[in-house]
Amino acid sequence: MLEDTRNQQYQSKEYLDCQLSIDRQMLAFNTLSKLTKDFIKISDFDNLINVIMLTISGQFSIPTVFISIWDPTSNFKKELYFGTGKLRKSKKINGLLQSKALQKQFASNIDPFWVDDLHLIDESENLEYIHQNFGIKIIVPFLHNDKLIGIIGLGERIGEKSLDREESKLIAAFINTISPLIANSFLFIELQHSEKNYRSLVENISDGIITTDINGKILFANESSCKIFGYTKSELIGINIRNFISEENKSKTIRETQKIKSKELSKYELALKRKDGQICQIFVSATPLLDNNGSVYGTIGIFTDISNIKKAEKEKQELREKLSRAKHMESLGVLAGGVAHDLNNILGPLVAYPELIRMKIVEDSPIMKDILKIEKSALRASEVVQDLLALARRGRYEMVPLNFNDIIESYMESPSFLKLKSKHNNIVIKTELNKALKNIHGSESHLYKVIMNLIINAMEAMSQGGQLTVKTEHKYLEKLNSGFNNIEAGEYVIVIVSDTGLGIEQNDLEHIFEPFYSRKEMGKSGSGLGLAIVYGVTKDHNGYIDVLSKVNHGTDFIIYLPVTDITTTEDNKVIVDIHGSEKILVVDDIQEQRELAATILASLGYDVETVADGHAAVKYLKNKSVDVVILDMIMEEGFDGLDTYIEIIKIHPEQKAIIASGFAETDRVKKAETLGVGIYIRKPYTMQHLGKAIRKVLVNKEASTEELNINS
Repeated sequence: MLEDTRNQQYQSKEYLDCQLSIDRQMLAFNTLSKLTKDFIKISDFDNLINVIMLTISGQFSIPTVFISIWDPTSNFKKELYFGTGKLRKSKKINGLLQSKALQKQFASNIDPFWVDDLHLIDESENLEYIHQNFGIKIIVPFLHNDKLIGIIGLGERIGEKSLDREESKLIAAFINTISPLIANSFLFIELQHSEKNYRSLVENISDGIITTDINGKILFANESSCKIFGYTKSELIGINIRNFISEENKSKTIRETQKIKSKELSKYELALKRKDGQICQIFVSATPLLDNNGSVYGTIGIFTDISNIKKAEKEKQELREKLSRAKHMESLGVLAGGVAHDLNNILGPLVAYPELIRMKIVEDSPIMKDILKIEKSALRASEVVQDLLALARRGRYEMVPLNFNDIIESYMESPSFLKLKSKHNNIVIKTELNKALKNIHGSESHLYKVIMNLIINAMEAMSQGGQLTVKTEHKYLEKLNSGFNNIEAGEYVIVIVSDTGLGIEQNDLEHIFEPFYSRKEMGKSGSGLGLAIVYGVTKDHNGYIDVLSKVNHGTDFIIYLPVTDITTTEDNKVIVDIHGSEKILVVDDIQEQRELAATILASLGYDVETVADGHAAVKYLKNKSVDVVILDMIMEEGFDGLDTYIEIIKIHPEQKAIIASGFAETDRVKKAETLGVGIYIRKPYTMQHLGKAIRKVLVNKEASTEELNINS
């Protein structure tokens, strides 16, 4: 009977203990369930910790609770602290997790730690403080994968007996049951941060990012994609990416799509059509999107707008080509200038001696006609040499205020144009000259050749007939008509010569200003220098030349020349007596030129001396004086006409001088003029040219730096 009673008591105690254990486990799972639901709603780490504290406090009637845990977003370097009641703002608890003793204590132990057992801890100052001041009895670790991630501190219960070790183990078991939830919350927070950073990166990156399905339908597009394509996000989503691809790029896109379907990376360039119709150049880097089975279900593509890069590369290439052409033209100019210099020396006697011979024979002499033919041919040859100098951009210009309308009208009234017009009687000629055209500063004879060559070129391009239009206007410009921004902003006179002829192929446009580059039959249609001369003269006038052409539709040559405020003046035509008796010193390194100058000047009555170089001239003038020195510009290396004149004026500071040369660098000539040289005349010169120059230098008290009209 006693045994039965004891068994019943034992069974009753075992039953009660079991029931209590079940109740406590249910309590723990109910709490865990609440925490999980709350966390799903609030998805915030701080709130999660507060919910844990309040739940433990409520379920176990413990008013004083704190949690110290490492911040996962700082790679577990920063310790976070949460507390209830008086512990809410306690600073003494901060740093508990840094205790090496605590870390060692809980490295592999999930049992609660009783603060009374302070002898187990080496660094116990803070634990003793919170135990004495806040009644913290138990510290329970948060462990995850045997790693300490935090601790929870519990105080006394309200109105009930103190927590015993059995209950503390239950709380520890509960806490370690929810430890995975804490650890997973870390991952969730990191995922949130990662997703936020990823979204920020995707939305703020300058490249467009688009994902499509396997058929090309757009599933996602970032902001940069919208800017590149010119659509809003809502407009882009659902559109097939192939709709933006130009026809010439579709075959390329099909090939690249096959790479994606074969799980290969794809990188290529293509042209896309924006919403506004503009074409932009895009570099695409595409990667296949794979499902869980490894099958390709779509594509993610990075779109880089390389339109500006392509434009810059094109402009850079154009600059390279322009530089190459400029160097080519410069080398040809150097060649042409050298040839012109030699030809001028050769032509000198041919130009001057016929005039001397005519003075010595009677007008009705049988050889007079032959002498005139020689003189005329020599002068024509001299003009060709001047064309070479224009090409070399080393010619000498008499710059005066001009109205380009007058130059055009002068040419169109000339016998040469009338002859050309009769030859091309199937061409309609139209002029549109602005009557209020402003003046330019230029050389009439050189600009005359410009308009002449352009008109000849236009008429020869219309062998089957057509219309020639010559137009003038003036306006303020910041770019050429072709759109290239390589013009200095300002007001320009614009001369347009248009034809409706064959047009010029694109490949030929790059070379049309090169000497002898022509599609015409050499020997039957000019010398091949026409457009080269146009180019050289235009550049020498600080102008620009532009060409617009379309094959089988015609060509526009457009000349831009800076406007000048100087008004046109008429020079007084005065008959000058070119004879004299003054002393002249001729300095030239070519014997034939010295003899020619001496013959011409002696025939005019001058007392002439000649020397072969600059050093000889300086030596001569040390002991003697002359009225005028005639200097060749190009002589021995290192001592040209300028160097000679510099030494002469050291001896005779007011020495009058003339520079005579068929080839001269502009800056050297200008330097000589600033020092006192009165006039420049070009070779080959006639008796009239040389005689007028001498008289002007001798008569004028003030040195003139203008070239005489005798060179026209």
